[in-house]
Parts: sequence; C-alpha cells; structure tokens
Amino acid sequence: MSQLNFTHLHTHSNFSLLDGTVPIRTLVERTKALGMSALALTDHNGLYGAVEFYQICQELAVKPIIGVQVSLTDDSSLVLLAKNTRGYQNLCQIITVANLRGGHLNFKCGMKDILAHKEGLVVLSGGKEGLISQLVLSRNLEEGEAHCRWMKEQFGENFYLEIQRFVPWDDFLNERLQKMVHKCGVPLVATNDVHLLSPEDLSLRQVLHAIDQNTLRERVRTAGHQDQYLKSPIQMRRLFAKFPQA
Repeated sequence: MSQLNFTHLHTHSNFSLLDGTVPIRTLVERTKALGMSALALTDHNGLYGAVEFYQICQELAVKPIIGVQVSLTDDSSLVLLAKNTRGYQNLCQIITVANLRGGHLNFKCGMKDILAHKEGLVVLSGGKEGLISQLVLSRNLEEGEAHCRWMKEQFGENFYLEIQRFVPWDDFLNERLQKMVHKCGVPLVATNDVHLLSPEDLSLRQVLHAIDQNTLRERVRTAGHQDQYLKSPIQMRRLFAKFPQA
C-alpha cells in the first residue's frame, strides 16, 4: 500500500439510509483535505447519491468512483464499482431489477443478476460481510477457497479479496485471506467500510440504528466500530502494515 495513492473503495454516505452518517460534500471535502485524489461511494443497495457525488467530485477535483454495496439473497454482500459508463449502466440495471423483484424495502439481488450485468464492473468480496469471509470465520476454509476460485473464474482480473481491520482479532481472518491470495491468484485490497467522518460520530450511527430498529440507543448492537471513519493514507498504511500486498 503506497502512502501517496491510497483510495477508499468502500465508503458510505448518509444515502445509506439509517446507517451512514456523513453528507456527500463533507466526505469529498475531507478526502481532498487528507490528500487523496479519488474516492468511491458505495452506499447500500442504491445509487441515490451518485449524481450529487459526481458533481461535487468534479467541483473539488477528486476522481469519483461510483459503486454500491449490494446485499445478496444468501445474506452476504459484495461491493461493485463502475469502471466506465457501461459499468455504471450495469449498476443501474442490477439495482433496478433487485428492487422491482423484491418490492418496497425488500431488495432481492442474486449472483445471477450480477453475472448477467458484470461488464465494466470491479467486484470486491465484501469484507467481513462477504461470503468468503463468512466461510473462513465459520472454519469452512476449503469451501471459502473454492468460492474464491469460482469468483475469479467468473470475474477474472476484476475480482479482489477485501480485508478490513477494526479490532486485533480481525487478523485471524485477514491472515487466512492473505494465504488465499497466494493459492487462488486473487489480488488483495484494504478497505475501512467507512460510515463515519470521525470516531466521535459512532453515537450518531447508533441513533440511526435505534430509529431503524425502533429501540433505545443503549440496546443497539449493530452500529459497527468507531474506527469505521475516513482515515488518512498514513493511517491506513499503518493499520495494514502486516498486509503490504493490500
């Protein structure tokens, strides 16, 4: 990981409804202030902020990468990034099909939908919410490796294993994914699954989850970690020093 060219490829704005906490302009302005030249926006199951994101990035001379984190019918997720106009068109198609199939608040996207519209897309394995990571964490290492090979067959050089590091024991997973990189010939990418602008914003995310779950903030257990904020390239370099391939 180069200190000078790191790009956040898994980033949520407040268009990840009742989950993300940061307005798009604030995200892009902080990206610029931290010396990064590009940023991906990957809100949950939607492209609601794509146009605003593109316009603000153009205004502030930050390269926009439009993407989405899609929830799959097997309870895992993938991050999809548009490489070009065709990729953006396919993102729109995938999102539209999944919303029409499931109906209101019932997004239904299957792997077949992504495979049918994969042209122009880069696919990240989804971090700790991705199927490969879930298989590894449940000690199904061979099944996880087999799925990694299958994903590479389907997406070729456009498929990346995604690692994240919020707590020290995440290294159990990351070290096994690093071994999978060598076995399967799939590149590794480090992300921070950004939902916050700073660690202090975790309480705001807890409030959003409480509203979503119709409960008290103190009872929320789904709001993630305070380290899921927009870190600088130097911070990301230090965080993943044990994984120089990412």
